[in-house]
Amino acid sequence: MNCPRCHAGIVYQGNWPACDCDAVPDLMLTVREAARYLFLSRGGVCHLIRQGLITASTSKRPARIAMTSLKAYLAAEHAARTASRGGDAP
Repeated sequence: MNCPRCHAGIVYQGNWPACDCDAVPDLMLTVREAARYLFLSRGGVCHLIRQGLITASTSKRPARIAMTSLKAYLAAEHAARTASRGGDAP
């Protein structure tokens, strides 16, 4: 799978999704960019924000979401899927 932001291949280091975006400190994405990164709709990203699963800075428009928040969400989802499969699944 390739990162829709930087187009590098996404690999997991432990449970953390790693790609070239990690080299950009304090990278913030719009809801639309976050939706593209997570392969969700914008409404799906807004739902995750409302549930508190990802954090967003809404002090300015458009809202901005930290890449680390998205990756933490993906890491948690990956860990949950791996645990439900028995631990050593890819």
